[in-house]
Amino acid sequence: MTGSADILLTPAQRDELLKVFGAFVPAVTRVDVFGSRASGSARPGSDVDLVVDGAVDDAVVARIARALDDSYLSIFADVTSYAALSDDSFGRAVRQSARPLFDAEDLRAAPRFIPVDGRSDWYHA
Repeated sequence: MTGSADILLTPAQRDELLKVFGAFVPAVTRVDVFGSRASGSARPGSDVDLVVDGAVDDAVVARIARALDDSYLSIFADVTSYAALSDDSFGRAVRQSARPLFDAEDLRAAPRFIPVDGRSDWYHA
């Protein structure tokens, strides 16, 4: 996997994130981490701030957020897209600090699971 160990995600958390984001291929082509996990100041229970690249709009980001909420990820996850970032100080900080978690190859190799909206079940596609 692309992301380095100092992002402080357990193997189970990485697997769960990969399962969720893999369900959104081919729209999602890369997932990066920013915030405390990218800067190395995260603690084990810290949330994970994620930014996605690809052909994603606000509706896709909302579906990803729901899938993350419905997943077995043991920490809170916040997700946005590079397309949604403006050129303000926040957007610039995200772009400058983001570190790779999953690249296109990682995402294409992910197990094919699809989220079922309104339910917490995941079904293998």
